[in-house]
Amino acid sequence: MACCRRCCQRRNQTTVRVFNDNNFIPSSVQVSYPLTQVVEPNTEMLFPQVDYNTGVSFSTRVDNYGVDIVAPGVYKITFTGTITTDQDQTVSVAITLNGEPIPQSEISQHVLSQGPQTVYTTIVFKVISPSANIGVANIGIESFSITNAKLDIVRNGNF
Repeated sequence: MACCRRCCQRRNQTTVRVFNDNNFIPSSVQVSYPLTQVVEPNTEMLFPQVDYNTGVSFSTRVDNYGVDIVAPGVYKITFTGTITTDQDQTVSVAITLNGEPIPQSEISQHVLSQGPQTVYTTIVFKVISPSANIGVANIGIESFSITNAKLDIVRNGNF
């Protein structure tokens, strides 16, 4: 029995999306490190675990220090973690772009040795050229321990 032309055309049809500056691809990624890590001054935190990745805008860094943003756009980047210290001290962290702290994301928080405290920072910024390496660094002068470190990145739109 011969197949009709209409049926064959439907089966062989392919939809191709052409991406340009007017298309918006919503996506988000979260990377984390649920265990405790000690972060020395002027070093980035590890994020080896991918909790979710819902889009094509990201790839995880092979060195486990964060996320590579591979699509231009406007992004909301949030970091959170639970910090403990041996002594009362001021802890300073910042979200980094290509290894350099983003000044608008820098926070300093006094942490007491009696118990863990949550540290949190968020920033919205434009990524103009792809392959922006996003991480989080200890920009303070003393080391600290952090547990449940999470880096969440959401692509909010084009610019």
